Amino acid sequence: MRRSTETAAACVLMPRWLQLIHALWMLGFCETLWFFAFLIFEQRSQAGLSNSARSEMAVSMQILLGILGNITAVALFISPAPTFWRILRMKSTQDYSGLPYVCTLFNCMLWVFYGMPFVKTNGMLIITINAAGCAIETVYLLIYLIYAPKLAKMKVLRMLGAVLAAFAMVVALTMLLAHTHDARTTIVGSVCVVVAVAMYVSPLSVMKLVIQTRSVEYMPFLLSLFVLINSLVWMLYAVATKDIFIGIPNGLGVLAGVAQLLLYLVYRNAKPAAGTSPDEIEDGVGMKPLESHHNNNANIVSK
Repeated sequence: MRRSTETAAACVLMPRWLQLIHALWMLGFCETLWFFAFLIFEQRSQAGLSNSARSEMAVSMQILLGILGNITAVALFISPAPTFWRILRMKSTQDYSGLPYVCTLFNCMLWVFYGMPFVKTNGMLIITINAAGCAIETVYLLIYLIYAPKLAKMKVLRMLGAVLAAFAMVVALTMLLAHTHDARTTIVGSVCVVVAVAMYVSPLSVMKLVIQTRSVEYMPFLLSLFVLINSLVWMLYAVATKDIFIGIPNGLGVLAGVAQLLLYLVYRNAKPAAGTSPDEIEDGVGMKPLESHHNNNANIVSK
């Protein structure tokens, strides 16, 4: 939760190249508007086409949606860059938590496995974005481990070990017990959905904090907007590819994004509740604000 304001504060310390990366967020919005214009055109142009032509157009739409999803997801993956730029400058992790990045890494690893040819056919666009997510989260964790105090470092390493063991178990059980594409897709997809849905606890806790404090300080508008856009694009991709395992978490992501934007509209000019400190409010999951999940974005391909 607190990470959102820390990110905003760190932006002023960023070099221009990092500011440019954050400016790329706006590309996601423009790309999505362009997609809707293309969708309207595609629907009108399908009249009178043969079945084969419609099939080719459907495949093109799936590829387009996957590419748009990759663009918006990368923008969300790099959203913590100001936080880690601040850690590098100060050579200290201060009170930041590394656990959200471990959870995000686990989520991405599962989706990479889900997109593998021996689990799901035509999953390359799922692999590309989540492989990128794994690489980015690994860099974040390496920076964190270099500058974290000993106790925090050991906590993250234990969590990382547990995550790697859990991932190895999922892979081993899937390959040993499931011998068809359908069985493997069902097993791995179900695990991905459970993990992705569990990670939506954090956005709910942020929304609770906004209501309790009557302040949107910990829920930046742009972050909420792009979480919505990313979830919407991947939900449309799930519809186009008839993939329920991608559709479920991203459908929830759309609902969460809409709810966050509505809360923002309600509380953006509201007077903060008197005597209310976010650090004194118990989170919905019993976490301090600084322990908040690496924004909703963990469900990127989700996502």
